[in-house]
Order: sequence, then C-alpha cells, then structure tokens
Amino acid sequence: MPGSAERSISSGQGQSVSTPRKYNVATIEGLILELAAETHPRPVTMEDLTKEVICDPDDEREKATLEQAIHGLREVGLFTQRDDEIVEPTPAGLRAVAVLNQPAIASTYPQN
Repeated sequence: MPGSAERSISSGQGQSVSTPRKYNVATIEGLILELAAETHPRPVTMEDLTKEVICDPDDEREKATLEQAIHGLREVGLFTQRDDEIVEPTPAGLRAVAVLNQPAIASTYPQN
C-alpha cells in the first residue's frame, strides 16, 4: 500500500471525494484477505499485517482502517472469529480468493 494512490468516490451530492487507498476499508479488506490466504495455513498475526499494510506506524487512521477491515471480514464470515491476535481466513474466505483470482469466465464462452 505504499504510495499515494487514491480512489475517487462520490459523496452522494454530485461531488467527488478522493480517499487515499490506505484509508479505504474495502481495499484493505481485499489486501489482507489475499495476504492471509497466501500464507495459509501459517497463521498471520496483527503484527504481521501491520508490517505489511501500514505505511506510517504513527497514523492512527490507517491503524483504525486495518482494524475495521479485519472486523468486517470476520463479521461476514471470511475470517474466523477469534479473541486473540491471529487473523485466519475461513474456508469461505479461501474459496473467495481462489474464485476471484480466476480469469474472467465470460471470456471462455462464445458470444451470441
């Protein structure tokens, strides 16, 4: 996530608001789900993710975004529910990464 890449989102009032990727929860969810799946079955700790994902260790907003992403993935069943520092993908999380990393299915079927 290093760098200043940004994603434009609509504010709902016709205005465009730029949100740096490091504060975009969906972006961080995708990143940490993929990281956890790549290292599975080796456990990933919060410390591991912090080293991989956080650009500025003093940036509280960045840390909060990471925590929110982990909570969100646990809430929808893609990470296991745990009370410790281990972040572990569920079978559904592993399957989601596998499916999303496949080439587009539409390109394998002829167009009518």
